[in-house]
Amino acid sequence: MTRPFLNIIRNCAQITMKNPINICLSFDEKYAQHAAVTMVSLMKNSSRKIHFYIIDSEPSGITESRSKIVKLVEMYGAEISFRTIDLSVFEGFPIWLPMQNSPNKYVPYYRLCLAELLPELDRIIYLDTDIVVPGDIAKLYDLELAEDQIIAGVNDMDSGELKEKISTSAYINSGVILFDLAAIRRFNLNVVRECINILQNFRDRMSLNIDQDLINIIFNGHIKLLDISWNAQSVGTPRGFKLGYDDKSIEKNIIHFIASHKPWMFKCKSGYQHLYFRYLSYTPWRLKCIKYLFIKIIKFIFEKKNISATQKIIVVFGLPFLNVQLRMETEKFIDSLDLRYMSTNSNQKMILQISIRLH
Repeated sequence: MTRPFLNIIRNCAQITMKNPINICLSFDEKYAQHAAVTMVSLMKNSSRKIHFYIIDSEPSGITESRSKIVKLVEMYGAEISFRTIDLSVFEGFPIWLPMQNSPNKYVPYYRLCLAELLPELDRIIYLDTDIVVPGDIAKLYDLELAEDQIIAGVNDMDSGELKEKISTSAYINSGVILFDLAAIRRFNLNVVRECINILQNFRDRMSLNIDQDLINIIFNGHIKLLDISWNAQSVGTPRGFKLGYDDKSIEKNIIHFIASHKPWMFKCKSGYQHLYFRYLSYTPWRLKCIKYLFIKIIKFIFEKKNISATQKIIVVFGLPFLNVQLRMETEKFIDSLDLRYMSTNSNQKMILQISIRLH
């Protein structure tokens, strides 16, 4: 057996011996596809094994989406556990208006209960499911925290205004948080009870992001601030670029699509939208990539003002004198989509050339 091969075995053994990285997610059937994208991006780029903890308010029954995700996680050699949360602890907590009638209306508060819900863990990273992770999450998980630091996160895009409103020394975005669960227990901190006290006494000073406000108030003075690469809050606006969140020259470990127009929506302005579809192509929902491209093509065609209504119908049904060239390779990543409409001088032939740059 050659020495290089022995070294490979030794390195693999060292990685296996290390404790897995604990990741917490919470999502419903509607968001299963997007959660799968987050999970795949984590597993493909992590130097260590990952153990996912999925927090749900329903018993761990087998649904179609859950079954797909379990198989996906097992395929990458990761682990997954499901935990059920008791929603009665959140009675009286304010609910975001659009979620008033949703069975998942308390989901933003789940992260507040991790120390009690996962008593066997000392550390965990909580992630929203509108996120892709092109960096190695192990670097964040292994981050050293000072004795008085309980959580770590990145300044919210509007942190200046928000921390002034609730009188805290920092204001992080709650979509990516490293929790030192052992420290929460060491400080004998009952997070839910603290939330109730805050809501009773300071409700009028809080913003619309109540769950985020609560985290920043409760852990005020015990937060380690991270650089923006660990929660690049991408919105695709000049302001986002100026703050560095959308500046591609700055390395990003975690991309967080915080705008209302998510990457799976056509109105998304983020320059990182292609990363969502890159990782989606590795999930059981991979055919959604084709569906998205097809709809985008049709949308492009119908927005061309110099094509008559009759010609648009011809384009949709792909009659013989229309040449549509679509080059796509499976198991590849879509980096960009370039659509160009061309017509001959005689106007008897229309060509929609679709160029997909693959990575």
